[in-house]
Amino acid sequence: MRYQKKHDFPFGILDVADILRLNIRRRLPDQVYADCPFCSDRRGKMNLNLEKDTWRCNYCGRGGGMLGLYAVLNGVDKSQAYHDICDVLAIDGFETNYPITPKEEVPEAKGAAAVSPQELNRTLSALLSMLSLTDAHRKHLHEARGLSDDQIEQFKLRSTPPPSLCRLLTERLIRAGYTVQGVPGFYLNDYGKWTVKFYRRTSGIIIPITGADGLICGMQVRLDNPIKDENDPPEKEGTKYLTLSSSGKPMGITSGSPLHFVGDPSSRVVYVTEGCLKADIAHALTGRTFAAVIGANNVAKLDGLFAFLKRNGTEVIIEAEDMDKFCNTAVDAGSAKIAALAKKHGLDCRRLTWNPNYKGIDDWLLALRQKKTMEREKPVMTFEEKYLNGLCAFSDVDVYVQQWHEQEDISATLPAFLGLTDQEYAAYVRSGTKLQNILNAQRRPQRFRIYQLALDDGKTCPFAFGGIKALQKAGYEQPPAADYHLVYEGSIFVPRRQTVEYILARILERFQDRLPADYPGHSIAPSDVLELYGEGRRQYFYRDTAEFVPVKFSPALVKKCSKPSAIDGERLLKELNELSGDVMVPRFHINSPTNSIPHLADVVIRREHGQDISWTVSFGGEQHEDAYISFVNALNKKLAAQADEFQHMEVLPKQNGYPSYKVCRCCGGHRLYHLEFRTDHAAPQLYDPVNAESPQISQDDVPYRVSGTYCLDCDSFCETRTVLGRLNPGCGDADND
Repeated sequence: MRYQKKHDFPFGILDVADILRLNIRRRLPDQVYADCPFCSDRRGKMNLNLEKDTWRCNYCGRGGGMLGLYAVLNGVDKSQAYHDICDVLAIDGFETNYPITPKEEVPEAKGAAAVSPQELNRTLSALLSMLSLTDAHRKHLHEARGLSDDQIEQFKLRSTPPPSLCRLLTERLIRAGYTVQGVPGFYLNDYGKWTVKFYRRTSGIIIPITGADGLICGMQVRLDNPIKDENDPPEKEGTKYLTLSSSGKPMGITSGSPLHFVGDPSSRVVYVTEGCLKADIAHALTGRTFAAVIGANNVAKLDGLFAFLKRNGTEVIIEAEDMDKFCNTAVDAGSAKIAALAKKHGLDCRRLTWNPNYKGIDDWLLALRQKKTMEREKPVMTFEEKYLNGLCAFSDVDVYVQQWHEQEDISATLPAFLGLTDQEYAAYVRSGTKLQNILNAQRRPQRFRIYQLALDDGKTCPFAFGGIKALQKAGYEQPPAADYHLVYEGSIFVPRRQTVEYILARILERFQDRLPADYPGHSIAPSDVLELYGEGRRQYFYRDTAEFVPVKFSPALVKKCSKPSAIDGERLLKELNELSGDVMVPRFHINSPTNSIPHLADVVIRREHGQDISWTVSFGGEQHEDAYISFVNALNKKLAAQADEFQHMEVLPKQNGYPSYKVCRCCGGHRLYHLEFRTDHAAPQLYDPVNAESPQISQDDVPYRVSGTYCLDCDSFCETRTVLGRLNPGCGDADND
């Protein structure tokens, strides 16, 4: 309820505060305290006197009347401030003491011609500069989206203004010399006045749509409350995003579904996804270049973009549409169109898939970042816990003992540090073998199988990566085994008398983001089926959205796991021949858990999750050394162009006479040495140098006392990569300085 005024103004300072969207911190009968918009203090130091309609900040000292408050913040005089405030309040039913312009006849269907891209960018940029971001929206972007304040400002994210301010903002733009006619979102209202189309039901976060030229070409709004059609089924989420458009309004214009682009327009690899905010977040998390379409099937404008990117040096398009492309035929069709357009312009196109527990690429990348933080905060398991769960060898007990001795502040006894009872520790002191026998009696192996939907060759399934409700909605009481294939069979150690829930959680954790090298499937996700078997019993569980549900399953109907075909092998062989210039046909072999391509030998593909994918190639004769080096360099380039850039690909030379040496993956140096950690607690000793041309060094040259490959150039332990050619000791890098 508004405070009763002692003057003739049809409004009070609280009305002005509402128009200015001041953040009210505390309310009293005759005054309120708000955050000061001048000094940006967030402690509610600005006092608003409801009786006198005055204000004063107790932090920065500024103050005055309510007209002055509005005038200063909006850059107008007090007379204009009065009329602006009356205009706004008149929309909510207030009477003003000045005449309102009578309603004019406005053409119903007449539209406006589009302005130039430069003028469009100018107007929308000015509009964004007049808007702010609410605390609720900023909190969402921080906590749910992982964006910093700098990134929020970089992407120019704003909150939609109150509808009551739309006409006022538009008039300010016009007075400042900006063009609104022909700009999507602007139109003539019932009184013949220009305004912009922001409604209460479409309030949310404004995401500017930016083209590859860096110009703002439109706006998208992430709605605070998704809009559902009255005929939509209850399970449908509703529309979450709307593109700012005034199509159908007098003198309005459509947005034209523009493309969003963020990153380097000269990037060799460009990712394509759906949704502007999703692209911004993925770019912020990875630094990669992203293009975003407005709608999964709305890809027509990619034709022009791909032509531009091709001229600009782009080689690879990574299709990164949401993971519902495996269950939604429309999304899958859009994905296929992206691949076709890329091929049309001579661009390689790859489909990017990720952990299907996360729908969008932004969700997945955020989850990876959060998991890294959680892993750092995760309690360290004791030796006994690790051994009972099969996560370490028994010999690792010596490593734990050494760690306990090297602690600066020993806060626990050695038995407690190891996780052993007094009885177990006494057995360890007497004999390590005796302790091992005791621990072995406390654990058991658990065998399991993982079944996943066969989604090869662009197939879709209505319940793919969906929970038990999605399965039932698709018309199944139990998972149809004929639509599945067996992707993995293995075993883990678990403590005896553990629950089924514990075992399933262990398997789920094992097959998430860091997948085993011999595992050909995707991360365990909804719609997958797990089988636990052993000791004469079998149990099957369907992965729901948050838990495992017991189900009936018929493994006899399961399809055999798809294998690389001979055609694929022949195609790859042809490409390798083209790279080698047909000097010598390279022979190769693909080593995988599912297949060995027949008639091809001597190239090994080694796959390790999160590590390098390495190829070993050979031509079969030193007389072809130059051709071999040229071939490997070309193959490296080809593999890099086809990589999804979340993992690295490298060609390793086969060691049969061709010159090569190893370098540090961090700094590129080649002064590499092997260190050994002595189990007898003596000082570490140096093995021979990794590269034969490097000289011997003493242990005094190395400041560390652990094992691994040590790089003397960057004074750190490192991973290495193989480089073709001969190490030149004369370059000075190999000197022991």
